[in-house]
Order: sequence, then structure tokens, then C-alpha cells
Amino acid sequence: MITITSRPWGEPCDYAHAVLGSFADVALLFSALRTSYSGASSLLAWDVLDVIEAHNAHDAWAWLHDFSQHPPEEAGTWIGYLSYEAGYASPPPTKATCPAFPIMRFVRYRFMCRFDHVTQSIFSDDASWESLMHCAEKPRAPTPMPCPLPHATMMPPDAYLDHVRDAQEHIAAGSFYQVNLTRKESGQWHEPLTPLHAWALFTRLCARSPAPYSAFISHKDSYILSSSPELFVELDAHGHISSRPIKGTLGREHASEDLHRSEKNRAENLMIVDLVRHDLAQVARVGSVKVPELYSVDSFRTVHHLSSQITAQQHPDATLATILRALFPAGSMTGAPKRAAMRWIAEHEGVQRGVYSGALGWITPREAMLNVVIRTLIATSQYYEYQIGGGIVMDSDPHDEYTETCIKARGLERMLYGD
Repeated sequence: MITITSRPWGEPCDYAHAVLGSFADVALLFSALRTSYSGASSLLAWDVLDVIEAHNAHDAWAWLHDFSQHPPEEAGTWIGYLSYEAGYASPPPTKATCPAFPIMRFVRYRFMCRFDHVTQSIFSDDASWESLMHCAEKPRAPTPMPCPLPHATMMPPDAYLDHVRDAQEHIAAGSFYQVNLTRKESGQWHEPLTPLHAWALFTRLCARSPAPYSAFISHKDSYILSSSPELFVELDAHGHISSRPIKGTLGREHASEDLHRSEKNRAENLMIVDLVRHDLAQVARVGSVKVPELYSVDSFRTVHHLSSQITAQQHPDATLATILRALFPAGSMTGAPKRAAMRWIAEHEGVQRGVYSGALGWITPREAMLNVVIRTLIATSQYYEYQIGGGIVMDSDPHDEYTETCIKARGLERMLYGD
């Protein structure tokens, strides 16, 4: 029986930096921004015990199904991600741009600490605390800022505008009501990226674009640096399910009230709320699906977002795997109806999204907290990419939609190139 004990407080990022001096494979799920609904805790894990990778959707869901059947005390907590393409029944007809990232990867670590930002306490077992203190006693390794070469777009502005207009033609024809169109930017590093290089970038990202569902994952020459503001799903030990989709954005140069009053943004948000309600109803007790918050404005460093909260109580027959399968991928990243929107996305975006717009976080067989992978840099020692997009509806202005993607990219660009 492992005993978890409360320890004296220390900042998660300080300890993560210390651990990176001794371990290359480290994960930090970091609440970089406190909000009324999240940001209460962070999770730091290091020293890999087990790794599960899947290279196709069938294998990913098969593992999640098996994992859901295990006793939580035996399975433990795993940290990782599920890529967007896991949401397709068959492989999409597009190619991956970063093969270093399989369609799913979850890792179980030997050591783990939970940071409670409310009580200013750290919770860990004795072995994890001993390892953490050993790492903290060493001098901090330097964190040089890497130098990215200029990035290139995989979808030029004119092509993005054309795709917006094409989407609107499909909306007019009744193919779907809304679709999420994204574009990918990619580049290379001047010198090979190391874990400490990646950490330097992540700390800059948190300073310039703090978010409640941030994440840093370093694993065998692959890196995920996320400042996601969006919750995909939270499942607690009592079977309470919560999702908080974001749909509706304005730059911080506008007043938050402008976003709250926007009929276009409200309509976008409501479409996705209805989609999530429908998805949750498949795995929820009858009558338990609720919308306790509708059209809430959340203000971040560079943007205002319109979000809503949908909750439900887990059906007795539902498992972690069936809940994820019902909700995945996030409706805010597809559009509605989901399958029709995803078919259009596969035909028009040209490349696989990969980790972007998938889900990332921690899972046990009975509980989970996963973000929507947006505002995220995906990298290897040689290569980096990020992706931005937005929801297209009938009354979208193509130029405004493209401008919105530029606004969403600000935090990542400031991380890469400075202010």
C-alpha cells in the first residue's frame, strides 16, 4: 500500500526544471492560470516505467477499452494524448507531417507529485519526494533559448479564404451547420532541440500565454508544449462528467462585452453545446445532462473566448473508453454534424492534424482530465509545427476568419520569436 503524504509547497515549474537536469523524459500538466472553473492543481511526473503507443485508431481504442477494465490501484495514472485521427473509423486520406508522434501515446511514470495550488501543498509518496529532493539539490541546468528558422505555411491565406467560401457553400447545401477549418505552420530548428531547449520555450509560452490546461511533455526526442484554455473532458471518481467547449473568439483589443453580445459567436457556441449534449447523452444517466453555464466569457492574455459548460452523470454501463469514444474528437474542433464536418476537413486541410485538436492529459481506469490540444507546439529535435483555426458558419466573413487564426497564433509566435 503506497501512502500519499502532504509536503511543503514549491512551484511546479521550479521542480520540473530541477527534474529535467536528471531525467530527459518528463511530463508537467500545469495550471498556469487560475479560473473560476479550473487551475486548482498541477501534476509532475518523471522516470518512465511503461509506454503504450498505438499507430492506428483500432489499436488505440482497444487499449483504452482494456485499460478501463483494470482496477485503478493496479493500473495507476498515465499521462499522454490521443490524436485527432483516432476519431476516424478508417484512416483519413491525408499524410502525417510529424511521424515521430503515433496516433496515441500514454506513459506511466515511476515518480509523480500533485501540486495543490489552493492549499499550497504537494502530495506524493515517499519515493517520489526523495527523488524530487535529490533533483532539487543539484545546481539548475542552463536553459538556452533555441533558435527557430522561419516557419512556412501549409495553407496560404488565399487558400484559407477559398476553403472558407467552399465550407459556406456546403453549409448552404445542408451538408453541415458549422465546420472547423485549420491551417498548419511548420519549420526547423537552427540547432537540434534538447529537453532543456524545449523547457525554455515552455516557460516563455506560460509567461506570454498562460492557460489553465497547459502541458509540457518531453519523450524520446519528441516534445509537446501546450497552453490550452479548453477542457475536453473531466471524469471524477463519483462518475461526474464535465466538458467545457470553446467556440467564439475576439482579440483582447475588443471589450469582452462585445463577444458576449455577438449573435454570430453565440450561434457558433450553441451549435457545439448541442453537439456535446448529444454526445454525452450516449453515456449518461437519463435526464442528467445539464448546461450549468452558457455563453461565459473567459479572458486570456491575447484573446477573449466564449465557453459553455456541459455536465452529466456517468451511466452505470459506461466506462472511461466509451465516454471518450462518444465525445472524441472535441466538437469544437470538428463542427456539426460531427462526421460530415470531419469528412470535409479530411478533404480540404490536406494533411493530418496529428496531436493538434486531439486530447491530452491524465487518465486512470475510472477518472480522467484531458484538454483539447490547441495553442500547442509539436516538435522534435529537428522540426516543429503548430496549427490554428476557427469555426466557419454561414455568416462568417472569410477575411475575419483568417484574422482570427492570426490572433490565436500570437502566443505561440511570441514563444518562438520573442516579443
